[in-house]
Amino acid sequence: MPRITTIHVTKAQEPPMADGESLNGFARRVSDAARTHLIKKMGLTKNFSLFVPDIFPGSVVVDLMKFSGEHGEPRVRKLMSMSFEGKDGGLTFGEPVEVQRRIQYAPIAKSAPSIWDR
Repeated sequence: MPRITTIHVTKAQEPPMADGESLNGFARRVSDAARTHLIKKMGLTKNFSLFVPDIFPGSVVVDLMKFSGEHGEPRVRKLMSMSFEGKDGGLTFGEPVEVQRRIQYAPIAKSAPSIWDR
């Protein structure tokens, strides 16, 4: 099953996409740059896998797995978050911080009727 990167956007902040860049191209560019940054920061050299499950306005989450053993089971699995900023087509990243996934549901604010209200 393919792994999917979710890009979270808000009205207040659009993703720092390059001119003519698609959303998929943006996700690939952020994922590649975040992987490169984390590999350098953590000194990763072999037996690891990195995947970017989420891109938020101003931050990115990387799922890091380090493997060991003869069957290649993950020995260490961490979620790392890094701030990022896009300027002039380039990306700069902050320090990686270990995080945990939490899902939170919030009440919906009253708004104009939707198709479900008809």
